[in-house]
Amino acid sequence: MALGKRVKDTDYIYAVARVKAVSNRLLSRSSVERMLDAPDVTEAAKVLQEAGWELAGRNYERMFAGELKSASGFVASLARQDGLFDAFLLRYDYQNVKVLFKSEMLGQEEVTALTDAGTVPPGVLQAAYREREYGKLPRRMGMAVEECLELFSKRRDPQQADMLFDRSCFMDMVDAAVETGVKYIRDLVAVMADTANSKTFLRARQIEAFPLRDALVDGGHISKDAFLRSAGEGLDVFLARLQGTPYSEIIEECAEELEKDGGMTLVEKQLDNYLLDFVGSARTLSFGVEPLIAYLFLKENEIRIARIILSGKQNAIPNALIEERLRNTYV
Repeated sequence: MALGKRVKDTDYIYAVARVKAVSNRLLSRSSVERMLDAPDVTEAAKVLQEAGWELAGRNYERMFAGELKSASGFVASLARQDGLFDAFLLRYDYQNVKVLFKSEMLGQEEVTALTDAGTVPPGVLQAAYREREYGKLPRRMGMAVEECLELFSKRRDPQQADMLFDRSCFMDMVDAAVETGVKYIRDLVAVMADTANSKTFLRARQIEAFPLRDALVDGGHISKDAFLRSAGEGLDVFLARLQGTPYSEIIEECAEELEKDGGMTLVEKQLDNYLLDFVGSARTLSFGVEPLIAYLFLKENEIRIARIILSGKQNAIPNALIEERLRNTYV
């Protein structure tokens, strides 16, 4: 039975009320501006502390990891059935297995950069990976690990392994989304695939002999064939194939930068903001699972904003350059 057959909008009235309460504590635009205006990284971090973040001294990565773990755990605790958020939490499982794979390839015994935000505790995933107990890994991950190990034994190309893990991750995300029976979740995974493939395609135009077919992921509203048929052609041909989709307008707005110097900063920002706008549209709903998912994504965006600003302050990067990399806020 599909998991989604047990999901009713009214099941989440209480959960949505709780999520809305914590969503109001996400960083506002004014808080972001205060961080940007802070004279140094310590003062910028104090803005986060005022917003309820737990500072871990100057170990900001530990702070970010703690915020993500807390948010994913909070949302998961509100779910009325197992697996409802797997379509999004699986990304962290795959992030962990990438770290484990790269550590093994580099001969590193100690692994410390694993996240607790996935569907499998990192210790369990690490033990299953090292013992080659692939049946204990989620969904297609075991097969992906086997393929990557075989691939790496023949061609020591970490980029190919990354691409294989990404393709496997999106296939698992699509399956998990379908199992929920929730249209919003299926559509959100599709938008994630479309934006990822659009970025990949636009980067590939700048790199000779880029393995585009290997880099594209499944699950989007735009077919992989549309990207592949546009390879080697002008940007106008690609835009013509995207007519009727929101991506055509986004990429057309950035065409001058793309054609002038191949710059990706603006188009990546606009594609990310489109994804965030899609997610954020669910914040105003009073029931259903959508506001829970929106909160998780917007929390991720908040962490990304905080990381960019603190890193910029630590490295004395001008505010104008920091702000170029920031995505929209929704409070």
